[in-house]
Amino acid sequence: MTRLVFFLTVALTALVLLANTAVAATAVKLDMPHLVERSEVIVVAQVTALESKLEEDGRVYTTIHLQTEEALKGQPGKEFSIRQIGGRDGDVATRAPGMPDFDEGETVFLFLRNVDTFPVVTGLSQGKFSIAVGPDDSTRYVVPQVDGLRLLDPKEAPRRRGEDSQPLSTDLMDHRATFQQVHEFDAFRDRVQELIDGDDATGGQGGEQ
Repeated sequence: MTRLVFFLTVALTALVLLANTAVAATAVKLDMPHLVERSEVIVVAQVTALESKLEEDGRVYTTIHLQTEEALKGQPGKEFSIRQIGGRDGDVATRAPGMPDFDEGETVFLFLRNVDTFPVVTGLSQGKFSIAVGPDDSTRYVVPQVDGLRLLDPKEAPRRRGEDSQPLSTDLMDHRATFQQVHEFDAFRDRVQELIDGDDATGGQGGEQ
């Protein structure tokens, strides 16, 4: 069963990455250095519960409760929660293209920002990776999730008023390598940790070019 789940996860991820979705959110492409630099918390955690509720604005929001397995950056605490638009409450459902999907019991590799105010996943679904066990029942793999997300080259992205006029310099080859293939967990974790250590050594400016 574990092998079947792993192969289905990989197959579905490949289909999602190749599919052209009719409805999609838009986000700027992030390479791994910028994903790390823009995230205040990077954590491996397990989803312990999902709570979806219809709010006064007529939309459903879901609170995702998580238990920390390992914190690589920041201090999320032993248990923490994030809240995002989307989900189902009774007969009412809200779909939010580009937002990451979570399943109860799932283990995830998360990149989070705004942790002191309103924690959100960095770069929409670019900041959430599922963790699946491989066919040997022991090796873990990190699976990207960028379905429902239309990614813009930073040079093509519109600039908001007050933003730095210098566009984000994203390594597009690194972006493809990060989000278009499954990664062995230990190698992925080591890469992230190296970037965190480099970012700390440069005073938080490691992702700027």
